Amino acid sequence: MYRILSKYNLITILPFQDTYFHASALHKNIKLSNDLLRLNYLKHSPFTNPNIITFTQEKSLMIWFYKQEVNTTIVIPESYLLFKELKDTHTNAIYVIHDEIVKVLIIKESRLVSAFTLAVLDESAIAISMDEFQISKRVDMDSSEYAKLKTNALASLRFKDLYQFNQLDLDKKTLLNRFVDYASYPLAGLIAFAILVSYAQESVLNAEIENLKESYEIEKSKNTEVKEYIKEHNANVKKWKGFVSKELVYVGPIVLLESLYGIFKEEENAHLVDVTINANKMSIKLTTDKSPVVFLNRLNEIKYFSSVIIQNTYKPRDSMKIITYDIEIKTLKDV
Repeated sequence: MYRILSKYNLITILPFQDTYFHASALHKNIKLSNDLLRLNYLKHSPFTNPNIITFTQEKSLMIWFYKQEVNTTIVIPESYLLFKELKDTHTNAIYVIHDEIVKVLIIKESRLVSAFTLAVLDESAIAISMDEFQISKRVDMDSSEYAKLKTNALASLRFKDLYQFNQLDLDKKTLLNRFVDYASYPLAGLIAFAILVSYAQESVLNAEIENLKESYEIEKSKNTEVKEYIKEHNANVKKWKGFVSKELVYVGPIVLLESLYGIFKEEENAHLVDVTINANKMSIKLTTDKSPVVFLNRLNEIKYFSSVIIQNTYKPRDSMKIITYDIEIKTLKDV
């Protein structure tokens, strides 16, 4: 996903050293407005009038301050990417990354509680941090391990990660938040969501233009901001249209799911466990007491699939077999 989004200049990964991280506890699971964030937390920033990115995990608020101006729709801090990749390795640990500068991540109870950099390795600073957060586990990583970690983090980037940073400007009246809650497919979900956002914004913008026509004739000098907004909006719509026309050339997920459910018969004791779609790749898991070849043959008969292979078969004790199939989806022109 990252490769495609960066190709269209739709995403920025903020370098570790260009952000200042602050973690805070929330008394309630609430969504703070940008004004409230600045009022309550701006005092923690070392920057003057910074940009702010937030991420809420239960009652824990993570804030990144940064000064860099970006013009992409999506902005994610590098330290979050590393945290996302490491949080399931050790629930309580301090990671010391030895690169051109020393990068330090502290994870406690699977939450990012601190992220900072050091010009050179300072063992006393590491020791103080471990004592402050009562962390005993230390993991040191060299530059090659760091590069691999970052590559894996970018490769595992999902739509949910992009949405949770609130970089896509949503009008609550469009109810697009509800769509996000039900989106199941990483790339397909992002595309559908972004298209809906663009068209919803376009509709709102057209209505605003009609309301401004009369005042525009009187106060032409005040329409510069609107023109810039229109220009920026049209550029974003053009990006997404180009993205869709070049990259989204596969059969839609709803059609694929409908075809999948057609391979099951009522009298059979078999059902789907999991489905993942990413561009032209699909992975499905199903449970059955039949031979894996039975469903392999049925899947190969679906006209939307160009190839189907059995990835693995697993049979838990006293349960049916769990079979994983990897599928390549045909392009629309080949269907």
